[in-house]
Amino acid sequence: MIRIITKNQEQFLESLILSRQQSNADIESKVAEILLNVRQNGNSSIFEYSKKFDNFKLTAKNMRISKKEIKKAYFSADKSFISALKKAKKNIEIFSKKQKPKSWEIKLSKGMILGEIIKPIDSVGIYVPAGNYPLISSVLMNSIPAKIAGVKRIVMCVPPSFKKEILAAAYLCGITEIYCIGGAQAIAALAFGTQTLQKVDKIVGPGNIYVSTAKKLVYGSVGIDFIAGPTEIMIIADKGKPDFIAADLLAQAEHDENASAILLTTNRVLAEQVQSELSKQLQELSTKGIASKSIAKNSAIILVENQNQAIALANNFAPEHLEIFGSRKIISKIKNCGSLFIDEYSCETFGDYCSGTNHVLPTNQAAKYRAGLSTEDFVKKIAFQKVSKKASVELAKISAKLAEIEGLEGHKKAALLRYQKSKN
Repeated sequence: MIRIITKNQEQFLESLILSRQQSNADIESKVAEILLNVRQNGNSSIFEYSKKFDNFKLTAKNMRISKKEIKKAYFSADKSFISALKKAKKNIEIFSKKQKPKSWEIKLSKGMILGEIIKPIDSVGIYVPAGNYPLISSVLMNSIPAKIAGVKRIVMCVPPSFKKEILAAAYLCGITEIYCIGGAQAIAALAFGTQTLQKVDKIVGPGNIYVSTAKKLVYGSVGIDFIAGPTEIMIIADKGKPDFIAADLLAQAEHDENASAILLTTNRVLAEQVQSELSKQLQELSTKGIASKSIAKNSAIILVENQNQAIALANNFAPEHLEIFGSRKIISKIKNCGSLFIDEYSCETFGDYCSGTNHVLPTNQAAKYRAGLSTEDFVKKIAFQKVSKKASVELAKISAKLAEIEGLEGHKKAALLRYQKSKN
């Protein structure tokens, strides 16, 4: 049974945050060994780990999934599934196109021009989980923004246990380079390359703790989106339909036994109604084993004194998903969350699949400093300057003085050379 917390609310959430942010030295050590072996040995280590962790005999011949198999998966898939995929893809494309940044420039005095040139990243690796819940929707969420950004090479890695529907989604999104590799070894292959797989420039996509740890450790050799932990949902509601609230809490709780599902409310009657609904709905879910663990371990209904306390708790927790039922007045006071769902019919599940916003979102308070995955994650902003001879006079004097204070004589000389030439 989910707890109703009536006191020490801040302490409960702080302890939850701390437990979720603690690193596991043992896992980091194991993952570091996998990364090193793949970096040194390439394919042979990939084959070894595939047999060890996935009980799958991988070879250089079957590592890459053929274009024929990808195409076959699409055209043999259920027609209603393909229809749903196409509709979801359309919405995600519309949203992602709005996010795409544009090059710009500004002309300043004396002929100086500053600006940014937007260029897509050359190559991106996408990891798609295929464990308890193969995230077919993640194919769309990761590849569509990359495509719209203009990324030319998109590589996908998926564990051997993948469902054919993952290949169908990849075909729809135009992904043809797919490798049958899972876990930390897939991240290593994408980051360092093997005899079969050419390395990429950036890695995105969700995964278990081994995948997340691998992404953390390869950062620097390649770019990554962010380190995603177990999923989180927080709902602020003083009124609303108890069955909606309970369903949305359980929808996230079923992802992982370490998931967090939190309701903040001033309404004790609503809290008790939601608690009852949770028990009822939990019995109906086929995934109740995972959901019940996360509901018991990392989830709660928290009774707050007023909306201001709810807002403060939400901003400090910085949840991956935040739903607000009822009062829209508090929306302007929300500062930290990965994605915001306003009013009771804005189901978080819609964001997971098809409304158009991205479901790859920051967890573990990362929403305090970054947003979810977007088209911007797949481009580089190259700043430029074009300085006229006239404008260089003032810039040279400023630069020379600052360089002199810093003790950088070479910088000072380079600036003063421009100053001297511009005076002639």
